[in-house]
Amino acid sequence: MVFYSSAHRLLLLFAMVPLPAIAQYEVTIEGKAYQLTLARDLAAAIQGAVADTALEYNRLVVQGPLELTGDTLRAALAFEDVRFTNPVVLERAVLLQPIHFVRAHFQQGISLLETRFKGGFSCRDCRIVGKANFKRTLFADKVDFSATQFSGAAFFQQSDFSGETTFERTQFEDVAYFDQTVFARSTSFQDASFADLASFKEAGWQATVSFAGARFGEEALFAQSRFAGAAAFTAAYFRSAAHFESADFSATASFRRIVFAGPARFVGVHFRTSAFFVDSRFKQEVTFAGATFTQPFRPSAYFSVAPDLADVTAPLIDLKPKTAARPVPPPDTADSCGPIQLVDITQAAGIDFKHYNGFSGEYYYVETFGSGAAFLDVDGDGWLDLYLVNGAPLSGEHPDPIPTNRLYHNTGAGGFTDVTAASGAGHTGYGMGCAAADYDADGDVDLYVTNVGPNLLLRNKGDGRFADATAAVGGGDTRWGTSCGFLDYDLDGDLDLYATNYVVFDPQNNIVCAEGGIRSYCEPKFYEPVGDVLYRNEDGQFRDVTLETGILHKGRGLGVAFADYDLDGDTDIYVANDGTMNFLYQNQGNRFAEVGLYAGGRYNEDGLAEAGMGVEFGDWDNDGLQDIFVTNFAQETNTLYGNDGQGQFYDVTLRAGLAECSYKPLGFGTNFFDYDNDGDLDLFVANGHVMDKITQVHPDHAYPQPNQVLCNQRGTHFVDVSARLGPALAVAAVSRASAKADYDNDGDLDLLVTNVAAAPNLLRNDGGNRQHWLTIQLGNTAQHARVAVTAGGQRQVKEHQSGGSYLASSDPRLHFGLGGATEATVEIRWPDGALQKIEAVAANQILHIIQSKP
Repeated sequence: MVFYSSAHRLLLLFAMVPLPAIAQYEVTIEGKAYQLTLARDLAAAIQGAVADTALEYNRLVVQGPLELTGDTLRAALAFEDVRFTNPVVLERAVLLQPIHFVRAHFQQGISLLETRFKGGFSCRDCRIVGKANFKRTLFADKVDFSATQFSGAAFFQQSDFSGETTFERTQFEDVAYFDQTVFARSTSFQDASFADLASFKEAGWQATVSFAGARFGEEALFAQSRFAGAAAFTAAYFRSAAHFESADFSATASFRRIVFAGPARFVGVHFRTSAFFVDSRFKQEVTFAGATFTQPFRPSAYFSVAPDLADVTAPLIDLKPKTAARPVPPPDTADSCGPIQLVDITQAAGIDFKHYNGFSGEYYYVETFGSGAAFLDVDGDGWLDLYLVNGAPLSGEHPDPIPTNRLYHNTGAGGFTDVTAASGAGHTGYGMGCAAADYDADGDVDLYVTNVGPNLLLRNKGDGRFADATAAVGGGDTRWGTSCGFLDYDLDGDLDLYATNYVVFDPQNNIVCAEGGIRSYCEPKFYEPVGDVLYRNEDGQFRDVTLETGILHKGRGLGVAFADYDLDGDTDIYVANDGTMNFLYQNQGNRFAEVGLYAGGRYNEDGLAEAGMGVEFGDWDNDGLQDIFVTNFAQETNTLYGNDGQGQFYDVTLRAGLAECSYKPLGFGTNFFDYDNDGDLDLFVANGHVMDKITQVHPDHAYPQPNQVLCNQRGTHFVDVSARLGPALAVAAVSRASAKADYDNDGDLDLLVTNVAAAPNLLRNDGGNRQHWLTIQLGNTAQHARVAVTAGGQRQVKEHQSGGSYLASSDPRLHFGLGGATEATVEIRWPDGALQKIEAVAANQILHIIQSKP
């Protein structure tokens, strides 16, 4: 229906109000049913409403122009999921009560020229096609344009925002003018994007303003603007010229972590208090000529060209430029990387699985994403079994046999046997990822599987069989799930569950795309991103606590990893998103805050969001801190974020020698693993393009690609040693998930890699155990315990984690390479904060440790 908020009561009390006539039929637009009304009737209803009337319109299509010019409107108005097919004109009107639009779609633009809003105004998650004219408009109360998309030019010149104003995550796809506009209260343009010219000339901010994380695609004009309150441009990105000529900053001005890809002009700027230019990058010329600083000017930034400081006035100029030159890694010596082979033993080990992606020529988007795998000890015999996730038909086909997930039992003799039927672990949905952990604390390991459709929770019954517990326990999110993992985010002793979601996808409404005239899979930008889901374990039941815990952002989530990156005793979350900014959720005690903008990890060093696929936490330089490695799309490079110990991440990809070797491949699954047992973490990356005909369009790219092993050189940089590890890594495949495990318990880490529409690869490590090692098993309830092992003068720190990589779950045991050391000291910080220390532990063993009790 159209009217809410006690519509029948309104009819009784305000019978004199002409309500809109509703047609007796509906239309369906983008899967939603809308009722039709005529614009003139709607206008009459609004004009005739008395002062205390609240009119709400829901899922309405308004036909014809809606024009209310010069009127005084007394009703509070709310429009949710309303489509206006013709221009909306509220010019020179006075609105005495709030007016709110939620997900409204203006197909022919909107004009609020010289209108006065006495109450609040919001247009959240709206789409405005055509010109948006808000010139000389007065907003006397709060204004909220969050997540609104302006597809045409946006005009806000000479307007007055008297209340708090929000343009967070707003997209301006055409020019945006805010010249001579006044903002009287706090204003936020955080994460806003300006694809074309953004003009704020002579604008005035009388309180705080934030452009943190904003993206400026063309010129950004802030000349002669006045900033009376603190101004933050932290982690903003200026693709073209940035103009701040003659601007005046009366309070703190923060220009931290900004990328100026074009010229930056601060000519004649007056900084009346502190101005911070820290860790920003000036890729072209920058001038501060004639600027005035009342505090010492100490820019600690990267300058490609020496800054122009002519006629600068400041008590002190202490220029500390950082080198912007791209560091050259040391020569490729790989002295510490031993003579090791990774041998493909998939068939010899009895694994006869072949991935089914449902390819039918329709190019359904899900077909190119592959599926996952998990190592887990189903029966508690000390040998890791293997679970492989499969796809399903999408176009009405009926393959024989029906594709199903498969469970392989580890025989303990180097091979596996298929126990899918006997275990009940098979599933015929379109599977994606999986995670293994003991969610019900009954002593055996359970499985969670994400699907394109309802996710699946398989409870281990303790006798080698699984039961579908989704309906009884929860966790059956119905969206396109991808990676997942278990964590105890609230420190109550049981395991909660986090699952990433990708995009809105419906095979019944398949999107057709082509590149270079050749039919291909679409890009992610054609699909709407969705939010992830967090389930809290409440006495063995999973309750959705996503929103109440602050997991609010929508992204195209593909990878998730967990770690206590800030060493405050609780578990934080990092999400790799495809083509949108990555998320770093800091645990703040039963709630999370997305801090990637300020803490790093959201963008690369160039200030750009990348197409994140897989992700892994690991201490690559053995400084005791958890760093982050993210795989990305082709021609983006994978990204290594170093943890500085102060809660900040910095892009160290170039310094670590990871840029050139990852620029051309398209990475998915990834693992930190010490394959040669020398005491530092090496890297594995599973590669494969997403476009099956990419070579026809770009001959220098390929759909199947070789995977890579990158050897860590004592925490200084990595060397690509793939060619040295045997013929298995020379084989090109369309690889996706990867999981690490010492499946044969011989003291070195092996790998399992899944491939699209093909058999997986079980890569046995031959020779890694020439050096000493120690594997620590903490039990099923020690999630996120922190373990430090000291041997031969070297200290390594790892966390007992779930999640990581892409769609996969690795060996739950912690593996430490000890090099030449024959014994070690083990220190454990248990999840409850208790510390335990064990000395003189002999090398070359799997050590089971149970938390000691006082």
